[in-house]
Amino acid sequence: MSQSTAYKVIDAVKATNLPPIPMVAKWASEYKDPGSKPLINLSQGAPGEQPHPSLIERLTKVVQSPGAQKGDTTISGGSDSAAYGNVRGDVAMRMALVEEMKYVYGGQDKLDVDVQVEDVALTAGCNAAFMAAVMVVAERGDEVILPVPWYFNNEMTLRILGIEPVGLPVSIETGFLPSVEQAESLITPRTKAIGLVSPNNPVLRTPHRL
Repeated sequence: MSQSTAYKVIDAVKATNLPPIPMVAKWASEYKDPGSKPLINLSQGAPGEQPHPSLIERLTKVVQSPGAQKGDTTISGGSDSAAYGNVRGDVAMRMALVEEMKYVYGGQDKLDVDVQVEDVALTAGCNAAFMAAVMVVAERGDEVILPVPWYFNNEMTLRILGIEPVGLPVSIETGFLPSVEQAESLITPRTKAIGLVSPNNPVLRTPHRL
């Protein structure tokens, strides 16, 4: 990362790799369709479908009628959709996520999954969630183990925070599943976390397989 400003950019930012998306987008823009082999974009998980009409309808009502919505109590004491809401996120949505997590990790009977609404917080995407979680458990000079290939934003987050990412190699021969024994061999006194994503990005390992 080059430094072209008058002020000093911190070393952690300068040491952070650039995201590969612009490079891949450039490759895609230069791709010449030979006719029978169109470009298939598997590089991002951006939704290809429009939101469900019921969601659009609900959002429209909320935006058009601030101050008239029933739901979570805001910091100002009312139920204003235009005001700050619960710092952990909408309670009804968190309750729904709790039920989903119990189902995903415990099956239809939702067995042995002790997750409560108080355990769940909403963020503006997984990148914000990852950064918030890492900032709670690790600090500059610590290490976090990430399966390789990893999601590039996770590595960028760690480097910006001065935390060293430690690669845990996985391969097609093992179905891209991380080895417990190999993970144990990488643990040092500086290790604060092992990053597992379900479904894993970019190789889509699901919770029951992880």
